[in-house]
Amino acid sequence: RVYALTGEDVEVSDDSGGSWSLLAAGYGFEALVPDPQRPGTLWAAGPDGLFRSDDGGRTWIPAGDGIPQATPVTAIALDPVDRDVLYTGTLRNGVFKSVDGGLTWEPLGTGLEGFGVRFLVIDPRDRSHLYAGTDVAGVMKIRQSGD
Repeated sequence: RVYALTGEDVEVSDDSGGSWSLLAAGYGFEALVPDPQRPGTLWAAGPDGLFRSDDGGRTWIPAGDGIPQATPVTAIALDPVDRDVLYTGTLRNGVFKSVDGGLTWEPLGTGLEGFGVRFLVIDPRDRSHLYAGTDVAGVMKIRQSGD
């Protein structure tokens, strides 16, 4: 399955992009990440926060418990080994981490508050390093203590 964000909508292709069908309309998501360890689960970031779908994108539920209300979420990263660890980047509230599969979120305290975090990448060689691409400060390497 291949997913695409097209303006306000989410589209899906089951034939490697040969044909597309509308999956969800009007959400305006900025990032969409399928969860490789939970088939059918998708994570989506958008101006109205963080959302999760457990049915392949047909329905979406808010999933940002701990992220300040009305915070635009702009990036998502899933730990490739530990299925319970996820990260989100926000427009102005920094980076958040979940260690319980996205049920709750805590601020990571990286000093990126006030910056728009546009992408997050976990270093595959050392998962204690997270890279955050921002709209002003460039790419920042975040070392997480205790991981």
